[in-house]
Amino acid sequence: MHHVLVNVLTNAIKFSRVGGVIYLHAVNHDHGLVELEIRDEGVGMSAELTRTLFSNAGPVVRVGTTGERGSGFGLQLARAFLARYGGDLLIDSRDGATGGTQGTTVRLRLARSAEVKKAVSS
Repeated sequence: MHHVLVNVLTNAIKFSRVGGVIYLHAVNHDHGLVELEIRDEGVGMSAELTRTLFSNAGPVVRVGTTGERGSGFGLQLARAFLARYGGDLLIDSRDGATGGTQGTTVRLRLARSAEVKKAVSS
């Protein structure tokens, strides 16, 4: 889980402008899930890029706002890890090309620890 959080937070930083704000919000749902939302006001992604992120087309490599480089596999690996333990990774992003607000929201949905232990042992 540490690597999932580091990856998502690193992406939020990487694609935000200097001085930009990154929001974290967590909700403990009654139905056994915890949802962690990471929202930035960065450069965002086009609808096409968002659709291809989890396709089998390979990694989506982009350069960050200050020239940072990445492999393009981070979100794919994070989503696969969460799925293994009954969770999910959802992305909502706007790149500003159509006007309005830009930025990305990543929602991590995962089972609380007791539910994870049950899923792994079965």
